[in-house]
Amino acid sequence: MLRVQIFGLKNSQATRAAERFFKERRIDLQLVDLKVKPLAPGELKRFLDRFTLQSLIDREGKSYVDAGLAHL
Repeated sequence: MLRVQIFGLKNSQATRAAERFFKERRIDLQLVDLKVKPLAPGELKRFLDRFTLQSLIDREGKSYVDAGLAHL
């Protein structure tokens, strides 16, 4: 059986949308709420090894723009 692990914030609209997407397709999922359990350094390293740092950054997101990083 396919199992998906979602790392996100329980109150996040994007996280809720992802949960809904998988539940509608009857795919078993596990939510890791990053406010409750932040990523361990090893988990973060595995993410970066699998995906590039550039692909993990939302350059058009509100947080990115509000932090003043858009002009860099």
